Amino acid sequence: MMRYSKDGYRLTSRDFHQEYNLIPSGNISMKLVPFPILAMDNLGNIKILQPNEDHLFQGNQVLELPLRNGELNRLSDGELRQKIIEKAIEVQFLRGLSWRNLRIK
Repeated sequence: MMRYSKDGYRLTSRDFHQEYNLIPSGNISMKLVPFPILAMDNLGNIKILQPNEDHLFQGNQVLELPLRNGELNRLSDGELRQKIIEKAIEVQFLRGLSWRNLRIK
């Protein structure tokens, strides 16, 4: 069973320290989130979300991974893509989608 978070990585969220969060919406606000997030919706769209931005995904669920330790500067797009795909497989987030078509936007 998937564990969903309403507030994700906001400073006030009870899920702030989680390894990953699943958001039951494609509408993502990065207000009160102090670091970038690597995110993928349930249609396979991948984005880097920056603090204080708002994002609308095509899908209706979003997997979020925090980039707290400078991973955005250290990892290539390919490594970031692999990181979220591996987590999506681990938590069974992308049942039925082909990983070959996933791209970071």
